[in-house]
Amino acid sequence: MSPRCVGDFFVLFKHGASDFFMLQANRTKQSVKFIHDVRRGFYPIIEKFIIS
Repeated sequence: MSPRCVGDFFVLFKHGASDFFMLQANRTKQSVKFIHDVRRGFYPIIEKFIIS
């Protein structure tokens, strides 16, 4: 599934899984915060995830 824009968030759902990923792009869209497994309330954040 392609990412869908939800406000300032791009939400990418893994096909066939209940886990999902949220990519929050900054204004330049070159660096985002990567939020993994929000469903279980676990929020490891990786800064400067580059969108190629």
